[in-house]
Amino acid sequence: ADYPDGPPDFIGKRDDYTPEFDRPIKKTVQKLTRSIPPENKQLLKSLLGFKGFSIRELTPNRTRRATAVNWILHYCVSRGIEI
Repeated sequence: ADYPDGPPDFIGKRDDYTPEFDRPIKKTVQKLTRSIPPENKQLLKSLLGFKGFSIRELTPNRTRRATAVNWILHYCVSRGIEI
């Protein structure tokens, strides 16, 4: 498995974006994003009415959290779990 001790914590992590600290988290989020099929990439918008972030609001933590929520929505939709 890729993460024998569990994946890096990209939800509650501190704001340290140095490459040595952030690289494993970035790679994990990239894998999570790639695991969502194209037809489910916009579930935040279609199911929750999320309109996105303005440029001023964009931070790595916010976009990573949005990715996590979108993955959870994808998981539910793909398994017929009511949201």
